[in-house]
Amino acid sequence: MTAREKTYLTTSEVARLFGVAAPTIHDWIERGLLKAWKTPGGHRRISRQSVEELHKRHAKDSGQEESSEIHLLLVEDDPDMVLLIKKEIKRLDQPIRISTADNGFDGLMMIGEYKPDIIISDLAMPGMNGFEMIRAIRETPALRNTYIVVLTALESEEIQKEAPLPSDVPVVHKSESFDRITTLIRQRAGQLNVA
Repeated sequence: MTAREKTYLTTSEVARLFGVAAPTIHDWIERGLLKAWKTPGGHRRISRQSVEELHKRHAKDSGQEESSEIHLLLVEDDPDMVLLIKKEIKRLDQPIRISTADNGFDGLMMIGEYKPDIIISDLAMPGMNGFEMIRAIRETPALRNTYIVVLTALESEEIQKEAPLPSDVPVVHKSESFDRITTLIRQRAGQLNVA
């Protein structure tokens, strides 16, 4: 019986499908987002139907085509901030497609599915926060080099107390001018050779 014909999938199969690490799949099971059971040997088996339903719930922009656009994912739970950031990004003379998620879980789903070129993320969000999302990204080999910028209202001391961020993740405070965000996007676009 092939993997396609099975009514269940293993943790590693689901992790590959979504482009995330196995611990992320375990977390989704614990949260009730995936239906699973354990074999007598202690191995998890995940319902194929629940995987397909989860994938459908988070599938957006189906039928994507290769393009010279930069795909930017904005993970932010404040709708006013989302509108403000989108407005600033649209002022750039860059071909940028913006997707949004309002928590780390939805962000991870979109990252696994679409592999965005740039992620701008808040840290304090309901459900899975930005700290947890960034940790999951860095623990996933296929996503480890994803370019992430943190945009937060938290002070540096609060960030360090909560969980130090990777050294390659720039932090921009929401009280700062958006010039720094747009500069970082332009620099990344240059690295990607997108004019």
